[in-house]
Amino acid sequence: MTNTSVARASDDFYPRDPASSHPHIAACAYNGLFLSVLVQPDWDMFHSKHPAARLHAMARAVSGAAVYVSDKPGEHDVELLRRLVLPDGSVLRARGAGRPTRDCLFADVLRDGTSLLKVWNTNALCGVVGVFNLQGSSWDRTRRKFYVHDKNPPKLKIKVRPVDVDTFGAAVRAAESSSSSPAPRFAVYTYGSGALHVVGGREGVEVELATATSEVVTISPVLQAEGVSFSPLGLSDMFNSGGAVRSCSTTPVSPAAASSHPQLPGSSGNGKAKPATARNQFSFAVGVYGSGRFLAYSSVDPVRVAVGGLSLRHTYDAASGAVVVEVPTTEGLSCEVLFTYNL
Repeated sequence: MTNTSVARASDDFYPRDPASSHPHIAACAYNGLFLSVLVQPDWDMFHSKHPAARLHAMARAVSGAAVYVSDKPGEHDVELLRRLVLPDGSVLRARGAGRPTRDCLFADVLRDGTSLLKVWNTNALCGVVGVFNLQGSSWDRTRRKFYVHDKNPPKLKIKVRPVDVDTFGAAVRAAESSSSSPAPRFAVYTYGSGALHVVGGREGVEVELATATSEVVTISPVLQAEGVSFSPLGLSDMFNSGGAVRSCSTTPVSPAAASSHPQLPGSSGNGKAKPATARNQFSFAVGVYGSGRFLAYSSVDPVRVAVGGLSLRHTYDAASGAVVVEVPTTEGLSCEVLFTYNL
């Protein structure tokens, strides 16, 4: 949505009104459902040093809108901003407009005491769902102001499922209606807990939130090649981690290329360098934008992870299938990461 007009989707961000943050985020999400067919909804600025800063930051991460802050000079939460902004100042911006998931469309996420707001969006490959507990404050039509109507709302639980991302939901429904199509599987990464799960399209992971807190869940299709299941989930320290994944494909590796590949000491998951091999190999080639800790799901430990011909140290957790590698800073912040396996 880079070639369209921009329009505000809500009232202002009011830093001195603690009752305003919850209805601000809800208004952006629900108004975006209508505005997004005409314009790019804008979610307004926020303060990075503010009691609701993390809530607003996660909302901006899934909004698909521009990310900007109105901090006083020198009054910045740098660590929070690093979850949104890359070293060159660019943002891992989702591709569409953040909108409520289907099961939230007719819920009162501000006043009913039982509903959490889920906002979905897409990236080049991955989907993302933000979850927000906004119960407790709303616009009071009688008082004509934002008002805290419940000072102690309960913790609430909800499941986040791949079908919450509408594009994935369409793929799941298509597979269910076809006897020849296998049911798609998805890797699901929860930012707050760091948990990684593999689930079916209608299965989910549970998120529990106290009021004024939030969570971001990244969802990525599991790809299959040569008996290996693989799914890139992006830069795991960023709120919209999947925004760093620009592409993923498979490519064969010739024996000559495998035997000449330079290696760093301790490049394997167990801390010992794996020798180059003349066996036929193949790779999942992941186009990455950004640098930092990169997370992927893999059903087996890759024999090598490399960028630009240089092998990188990686770790592998067999229980969850998590592969973690530190992607170096490259020119233009774009690179291709190869996850290589023996045939």
